[in-house]
Amino acid sequence: MATFEDVHRVIHELHRKIAADWYAKRPEYGIATLKFDMDGTQDGYGRWPNEIIVSIGGAELDDSDILNSEAWPIWKRSLVHEMLHEFDRKEVVEADKEGRELYKKYGNKWGDTGHDERFYTAIANRAPYFGLTADKLIQSI
Repeated sequence: MATFEDVHRVIHELHRKIAADWYAKRPEYGIATLKFDMDGTQDGYGRWPNEIIVSIGGAELDDSDILNSEAWPIWKRSLVHEMLHEFDRKEVVEADKEGRELYKKYGNKWGDTGHDERFYTAIANRAPYFGLTADKLIQSI
């Protein structure tokens, strides 16, 4: 069974890699601070303060892929989802055609605020980074 420390290390490594890749030319954005909710109940991104919260519940430590950042363990789904919110807030000025079409197709799939046409534009923009189509990234997160 993995420990929280093992999982935190893997999440921090992937977060730093993605942030460096996405914002290498935009150092003024700063990398969001990564925080953890140990109850497994809350994920989120906040622009002010610039932070991402990833939820890790104790039961997830038994998942066979929990330390495999190449797979899509639950923490990676959460991390990427929140990093897409961050990208939306920092990079997406307005929704594009693909974002609008994805929003029409999926609507507010996640059932809370912030999953609008701009968010779907961020998904479409970043999906190739993961070697996925926008539809596959939506299914992954």
